This record gives sequence, C-alpha cells and structure tokens, in this order.
Amino acid sequence: MSFSYGVKEELSRQPSKNCCQKAELAALVRMAGTIRIVGGEKKVLLQVQTVHAPTARRVYKLMRKTFQSPVQVAVKRNNFLKDKRLYIISIDMNCCKNFMEEFGIIPQNEAGELKRAVINSDLVKKNCCKRAFLRGAFLGGGSVSDPKGPYHMESVTQYEDMVNILTGIINYFGLKSNVVERKNNYVIYLKDGDHISDLLGLMGAHNNLLKYENVR
Repeated sequence: MSFSYGVKEELSRQPSKNCCQKAELAALVRMAGTIRIVGGEKKVLLQVQTVHAPTARRVYKLMRKTFQSPVQVAVKRNNFLKDKRLYIISIDMNCCKNFMEEFGIIPQNEAGELKRAVINSDLVKKNCCKRAFLRGAFLGGGSVSDPKGPYHMESVTQYEDMVNILTGIINYFGLKSNVVERKNNYVIYLKDGDHISDLLGLMGAHNNLLKYENVR
C-alpha cells in the first residue's frame, strides 16, 4: 500500500459535522464527479468514480447522509490499471440538484455543464469546513509522494474555480502552493516538506503525519 493510499484510507474514516460533510462532499463531487445520461429513459445520474475503495466508501456514506435517495455502487475492472477496480457511486440528479446548485457545484438551470459552475464561498466560511473541503479535494483528486523520496503533494482538477478556492484555502492557513497546467488539467502542488506536513494535519491525517515526520 502506497503512502498516498494510506493517507486517503485515514481521511475516509474522519468524523465530521454536518456543515463539514457538505463541504467535503462538494469538493469530492467537483474533483471526481460527472453527470451522465443513462438508459432508454434518459435518466440523469450524478456519478463519482474512484479506484480507491476507502474513498468510495466515504462518498457513499456522505451521499447517504446528505440525500434522501438510494445510492448505488458499481464495481468494474479498470481499463487503464488492470490490477485495480473502478468504483462508481451513483445517485439520481433529481434528488441532489438543489444541493449542487446551492453550493455552486453546477450552475443553476444548467445541470449539464460543470465547467461554468463556481463554488459558493459560503460553503467554506468556517475553518472546520475549509479543512473538510481540503480533505474532499484530496480524496477526489489528490496524491502525496512517499516521504523517503522528494517531497511532493498535489491535487488535479479540470476547473479553474477549484484552483482559486483550493489555493485560497491553502494560503489562508499560511501554506505555499503552486499551480501548473498539465494537458487539460490544473495541478495544485506543494514541494515544501513542512507545508506538506501541515496540510496533512489540517485534513485530519494525523497518524500518517506522524509516519511522515518519522521518516523525515
């Protein structure tokens, strides 16, 4: 198990308040969510896909707590990583559309176009919600290198609004991040070992923070 996987496993078990659950779920959906039309009846689903089983369990639990609707989980073989499974968590868009519009995950009345949405800043007014948002973003699209090698932590997103809100939160806590474009994505990354340690603590990965510091 990689260090990055272990961090996600720990983060997926973190307890959180209701406001923090919404912030974390919003970040997860924005980083790893898609809207799909399926079936002959053209049913519209919100889907979150991940190869990490702990993240899949976290998304499932957060959706169950947030929405009064059945949440489905499918497991498929990953076409790109043959040794890993792809977990797909789905929910009917009719049951979560208000939540997604309210918090800027999708633009109002334009459910099919994620790129034009802007995250609602009210979602991360509290410090606890800022930390939860960072946690969700890392679970949805983040990774961290093994502390034995060069220090590197990153989150990858397609959306410029996520770049702005993530770098804003990271700066708010006094940490330094950089942004680079990679193909059609934005990569928010940290190279400073101390700042990576601080960010692990902010997200709630305290056990892995200790492991990280022991190796350093």
